Amino acid sequence: MWAVLVLILAIIVIKYLRLRFYWQRHGIPYEPYERYLYRVLWLFRTRVMHAVLTEDAKKYGKLYGSYRGLTPTLVVTDVELAKDVLITQFGHFFERSIDFRTGDPLWDNSLSHLPYEQWKLVRTVMGYCMTSSKMRSMIPKLDNVAKRLVAKLEHIAKGDENQLDLKKYLSAYGLDSMVAIAFGIDLDCIEKPDNDFIKYGSNIFKPGFGLLMMILCPALLKYCPFADFPPKATSEFFGALGKRILAEKRERLDEVIKNNTPDIMDLHLIAQREDPNNKITDEMLASQAFLFFIAGLDTTVNTLQLCTYFLAVNPEAQQRVYDEIRQVMDGRSDVQYQDVQKMKLLEASLLESTRLVPIIPLVDRICTRDTTVAGVPFKKGMMVEIPLPPMHRNPDYFPEPEKFIPERFLKDGEISSETAAFLMFGDGPKSCVGRRLALMNMQVLLANVLLTLRLDSCPQTPPFQLKKGLHVMDMLSQPPIIQLILREKASYVS
Repeated sequence: MWAVLVLILAIIVIKYLRLRFYWQRHGIPYEPYERYLYRVLWLFRTRVMHAVLTEDAKKYGKLYGSYRGLTPTLVVTDVELAKDVLITQFGHFFERSIDFRTGDPLWDNSLSHLPYEQWKLVRTVMGYCMTSSKMRSMIPKLDNVAKRLVAKLEHIAKGDENQLDLKKYLSAYGLDSMVAIAFGIDLDCIEKPDNDFIKYGSNIFKPGFGLLMMILCPALLKYCPFADFPPKATSEFFGALGKRILAEKRERLDEVIKNNTPDIMDLHLIAQREDPNNKITDEMLASQAFLFFIAGLDTTVNTLQLCTYFLAVNPEAQQRVYDEIRQVMDGRSDVQYQDVQKMKLLEASLLESTRLVPIIPLVDRICTRDTTVAGVPFKKGMMVEIPLPPMHRNPDYFPEPEKFIPERFLKDGEISSETAAFLMFGDGPKSCVGRRLALMNMQVLLANVLLTLRLDSCPQTPPFQLKKGLHVMDMLSQPPIIQLILREKASYVS
């Protein structure tokens, strides 16, 4: 008995020592394993996570060793090295963290978590849904939802309670717009707040043990009956919804094609019909609709909240954006696809907001074949983490990094391709397939809002400060209360 215990203890000690000195053996600066545990178990819970990641990059350098669980992980904050991993050597790093699969089929079968061969198939389908012609057909739905919300905000601006946190209204727009273009459903969450999309869709990323486990050690979720991610009720709701909507839409697909009024689910079904090998299953389509909803909802709402806050506390920047919108719209009120393409400063303002506050703080990849990056030997299964805060706040890439300067993303009036250190949407073949649609969605709302309202700071507007603890998406430490001022010539009548 004692011999067995000694043997087990010896194995544990040997494995620990191999892990503890892994990076030292390769001559790479590294974060000691004890410090890694201290970071994820204490610092990430008691300090601002973005600040910890930035301080670590300054302390250990642009390339250093760390860990994720029991896996050696190379942390990269150098632009060229990041490009090597995400683009140049994509063939060796084409998988994201496969351990982010939690055992929930709706989550595990979504684009972000599929094995490479299935990912290629589904990515093609998603790309089919994001072409210019397909997105052009979605603009009227988004514009209608935006105008409905702006009419409500205009009414608020005329009253005495015009100093408020816009989160409630931005969340309503996020839900209404996502459901409209994904499922073809008209919600109006402000007037009808008691609906299942709000009930099940708004709690996915709320802090809890399931979310904590998903971030720190998702593989263990399969074995934890008392923790789940996504929440079980949410998964069951969207799983059943996807099956029901697919069945309903399949019956009237020919009519939708004839009228050219498809939503995302319709486009998925069209791609499925045109798939000669029948590899695209209904389960895959339901998972992609779920991913589109959860990935688009919280990112859209929180980016809009950040951007409206930064525009309110930077009135000169807001005025330049407003001038651009007025020039593009030229007296018209209905935002069209070609208008969005011309609103470059508005798009740059959204990008700058997520540069200052990357609501998803990490990009990661897994080495799928032995290779070498920057002289570092990579074995299959090793991980690479690219923390965004230290890259987005690096003055070598972004001069005066603490300031809100949307123009840094522009070159000759166009969105610059030289901002390689900006990785909010990832980079390379596995960059965010919905980037253009997400930006278009937010631009449609902000164009409508800023044509009608001026966003001002007020005595209740808090200073810029991020939350302490392990947070994603909702990052501001205090509700960003701003004031709505009706412009002299409003675009809507309530």
